[in-house]
Order: sequence, then structure tokens, then C-alpha cells
Amino acid sequence: MYEIKYSGDLLEHAHNDYLELLAEGGIIAGGLMIVVAFGALIWLFGRWAKRKDHLVRGIGLGCLVGIASILIHSLTDFNLHITANAVLFVTLYALALRVVRLNSSGN
Repeated sequence: MYEIKYSGDLLEHAHNDYLELLAEGGIIAGGLMIVVAFGALIWLFGRWAKRKDHLVRGIGLGCLVGIASILIHSLTDFNLHITANAVLFVTLYALALRVVRLNSSGN
């Protein structure tokens, strides 16, 4: 499921963002960040499912699919270490959060 790069006898990086996060931050910090990422996605999905506005549902679905795609891709690659991918990931979370909370009292 993951690949480790070797540089002589020294291990450099895991080709898995989750293993890399756990290795760099430890079990508690890495585990907490992983739980927060997936927990936020589940929370956003719950809020998105309650919305009735078609535009909000479309934008929200696009954000949720983009976030889920990046999280799945992180299983086999270190794509969040690439700045553009990390910025896209955070932007999708921010847009999804804003869209599902927009005028939620009326819809």
C-alpha cells in the first residue's frame, strides 16, 4: 500500500501522506490531524445533505468530491507536500464550509 524511498541505509519518505504524517508528528498529533480531516469531511457531508438550494448542492458536491479525491490519493502518494495541491485542498475545505453555512436558516 505504500512505498519507502531509500537513500543508502537511510529512509527518506513514505509514499503515503498518512504514514508520513504519523512518522513526522507522532501517533497523537498525526492521528489527530487524520481524524480532523476525515471528521470535517463527514460533518460537511451532513450539512450539505440538508441543503435544498440546487446551486449550493452543486458547489458543495464538487468540493466534497475534490476533498475526498485528495484524501484517497494521499494513500498512495505524497501529494499534500506539493504546495499547489495543499492550497487546493484547503481552498476546497474553506469553500465547502462557506457554502454549506450560507443562509442555512432559510434553506
